[in-house]
Amino acid sequence: MSLVLLVGGSFTVSAALANAKNLTAKQDLDRIATAQAARVADGAEFADTITDLTAGSSLTITSGVGPANAGVHAGSDCWTAFTRAATGTIWTRTSAAATARAVTTPWPTTAPTGWPAGCDWPASVDDAIPVTVTNEVPNPALTATFNGWSYHNDGTTFTTGRVASTTPWSGYVYRAVANGSGYSALVGPYVSGRLATGQFTLTEGETYTFSMWMKTNASTPVRVTPRVEWYAVGDSARKANSTLTSGITLEPGVWTRVVGTGVVPAGAPVPTATFYSEHTWSPGDTLDSTAAMITRGDTVYDYADGSSSGWSWTGTANLSPSTGLGRTTGGTPGS
Repeated sequence: MSLVLLVGGSFTVSAALANAKNLTAKQDLDRIATAQAARVADGAEFADTITDLTAGSSLTITSGVGPANAGVHAGSDCWTAFTRAATGTIWTRTSAAATARAVTTPWPTTAPTGWPAGCDWPASVDDAIPVTVTNEVPNPALTATFNGWSYHNDGTTFTTGRVASTTPWSGYVYRAVANGSGYSALVGPYVSGRLATGQFTLTEGETYTFSMWMKTNASTPVRVTPRVEWYAVGDSARKANSTLTSGITLEPGVWTRVVGTGVVPAGAPVPTATFYSEHTWSPGDTLDSTAAMITRGDTVYDYADGSSSGWSWTGTANLSPSTGLGRTTGGTPGS
């Protein structure tokens, strides 16, 4: 009987925690409604972004949800809002309703009953709750140069370099071509924070997601293991070497995204993201790489750079980090 009570009690606690997390998200929607009403009372239009609504301290989003998990939109005569609870549930409220409702999964293609006619229904959760993302890689698609890119290979067994090629990105890849015959060898691209024009750093102690799109024409699948070599600022000696995940398979002729997540070690914020593969290569086998991305957190965002729709470069085009709306469709760029 005690065991039954204990198990039943654990379920009760779990349910209570989930309810509390969802309540926090719904309370933030109430705050958004109050802030929108205050704007109209002051003679202003409805806010169309969470940034507009939080300007001037007219709205405070709780730390349990945060501005990154809230989205605000306006139409001709209406507003809509979304919050993401810590449970993962998306909640929504509009100017046409006094209560919040949960959005069903998968994301509906049409608006729910009672949605205000003057406001659009978001096409995805990424549109409902826009998240600004930074791709830290300054030259992610080798558009103008191969600055920051190179290959590790075992001696003279590969020819490597930037090559014009048909891709869903900028039309360039970093390619390794096998010269030897019937041998096992280690080869892999890396995109380094130690650029010829300087270096870029990440925030120590923070989690980042590293990715690169790769393709091989080898007759058999190739396994790739993503790792990061870490350096101190201005130091050429490697401080740490992190394997991000176990090997990921490249099927011949198919663009595949290789992804890993790691934490920046103390005192070594300069990354060199490496994507190594050990394979039995044949003459003419190629390994193509492009579309590198490093983003803060463990969310895998679709590849984008400053030339992507809705994105911009923070400095020189194709030689600086870029920012824009983070999307999570999982699709190949250009698809």
